[in-house]
Amino acid sequence: MGVHVVARQAPRSTATVFSLSSASSPILQIISSTLDNTLRLDYQAEGKPHSFASFHFPGTNPFSSETWVQLAVSLEPDRLTFFVDCQEAAVLLIESENKINLELPQDVLITLGSTLGKRDSKFSGYLKTAKLSLKAYPRRPWICNNLTEVESLVPSYQIKVVWPFSSDINKVEENDRLKKLERRMGELARVLDMVQNEIDKLQKDDRLQKLEKRTEEVARVLDIVKDEPCCPQPCPPQPCCPQPCCPQPCCPQPCPPQRCTEAKVPDCQTPACNPCPPQPRPPQVCPTQNCKEENVPDCQRRACDGGNRECSACSEENVPEVCEQQPTSCVVNGYDFPNGAVIPGGDPCQECRCVDGNMACSPVRCPALSCHNPVRHTGECCPQCEQCKFQSKVYVNGETFTSKRHPCLQCHCSAGQVSCEHMAASCPTPQCTHPAKHRRQCCPTCSKCEYERRVYTDGTAFTSAGSGSCLQCRCKGGNVLCSEEKCPPVHCSNPVRDPHHCCPVCKSCIIDGVEYEEGSKWQPEGLCSSCTCVDGETLCTPTPCPPTNCHHPTTITGSCCSVCDSCTYNQHVYSNGQRFTLPDHPCYICTCQDGTVQCETQLCPPLNCRGSYTPPGECCPRCPGI
Repeated sequence: MGVHVVARQAPRSTATVFSLSSASSPILQIISSTLDNTLRLDYQAEGKPHSFASFHFPGTNPFSSETWVQLAVSLEPDRLTFFVDCQEAAVLLIESENKINLELPQDVLITLGSTLGKRDSKFSGYLKTAKLSLKAYPRRPWICNNLTEVESLVPSYQIKVVWPFSSDINKVEENDRLKKLERRMGELARVLDMVQNEIDKLQKDDRLQKLEKRTEEVARVLDIVKDEPCCPQPCPPQPCCPQPCCPQPCCPQPCPPQRCTEAKVPDCQTPACNPCPPQPRPPQVCPTQNCKEENVPDCQRRACDGGNRECSACSEENVPEVCEQQPTSCVVNGYDFPNGAVIPGGDPCQECRCVDGNMACSPVRCPALSCHNPVRHTGECCPQCEQCKFQSKVYVNGETFTSKRHPCLQCHCSAGQVSCEHMAASCPTPQCTHPAKHRRQCCPTCSKCEYERRVYTDGTAFTSAGSGSCLQCRCKGGNVLCSEEKCPPVHCSNPVRDPHHCCPVCKSCIIDGVEYEEGSKWQPEGLCSSCTCVDGETLCTPTPCPPTNCHHPTTITGSCCSVCDSCTYNQHVYSNGQRFTLPDHPCYICTCQDGTVQCETQLCPPLNCRGSYTPPGECCPRCPGI
């Protein structure tokens, strides 16, 4: 595999240039630091999935020059080659037990300019070119005029990495894995091409469907204009009736003028005079009758909606019924209301209508309210809810809020009713493998880790409950990294396995090569102390002794406790009542009395001679010759 980048890194920065990661941890990463002038490669060796090896690029970090740098890294299981600008290639051999693991998992993620899940790894600077090759580079992927011959890539360095354990992988297995990797990368490339083709096809189909739909709409409009010479148009509200409605042309042919009492005009809607205030309608005069007018009482006051009819006889009994229709409209306060129309009144709690010429009123029925304090406005009959009570809290009308119990529910108060919408689908996708939700938050973040239905703070180390106690895990940036715990050797003959611990422990105690069982007791110093084995640890306590009332007690052989029958002074034992002098202070005379030593200064007699002297080991001086 090969990586080729052209980049310029910002000064005093440390960042990842290129990385490969799985869902749980990084696999390979190239890290450049202009702070300490280093360029290094971190990778997983074959057979060691939970351990990382690191080595540095020999020489100065090329990105420290703060100029554009061409860098190509050729990765092979047993060697690593660095190509920097037109410098000599650096070839590094890797020992067989620490070969680079190029067998990538199916969920491998390729990241340029950062390491997945690490916020502080982002590249600071400029990236001009980035290429990934499925095969190693046999030579640098650009032309250098100062290098005329093909580089032989002779190894110039050899890397040795010390691991806590090693495994031997033969050459046949390496070649098989490399071939599998190449086939897998080829399959992934073909899948990506197929997906891109499908996306292009769907985009073309979508544009074609929109164009066809728009064409059909235009065709329907053309058909309507062609078939209907005058489309229906409503007349605007009129100040009163029966004034003629205004002509409303919808095409070159205008609608004819209309009257409220006239028949329906084709292709034009009958005008509606409401909500114009009704006006008193003047009585229509009956046409000339075939009889004497005095023989038709009240003829001048009869008005028919369908038009007046002629009377065919001279007597009132001969007047047609159609001309004696009872009025079906209502006249209230000088205004005429048609049958079934609502008649406005002064009481908002009464609803009145015109029913067969009579005004019928009924009380307004108000809907049931769910709030405790409804509000009634002036001019309205029914009170309204202007507050909502939800989860023991009151919200005003029109307020939008988040549920306290379910942070993903966004709710709205309207007319006393609360409606909620689930917002989890709109959360952004976190850039980590194990994001966690904070309390009273809807969307998960990478500041904590959720693993096996438990939430851990960033940096917390824990033991995986579902994989046994030997799998030690740590939360870091929303990602959970796990590794097997290594058990130290035990030195007892019967170690015990605790279900809450990974490694076996010794419940017995080993002292000077002697093994004591759990709970056993012994006296290593005779009667003066007592020891007990508790959970593999030795706990010793001295034998309790009664208090002594002297300053220089003596411990008798075979006994643990001191007594005041004699005196131990300057590592010498003196019997009770014995007088003695101190070798270093011959002028002090001491006496042992009931375990306490008391000393007093000896008095010397005066001398009547010259040249007196004090013999060694004595207190008083002597005269010469004595």
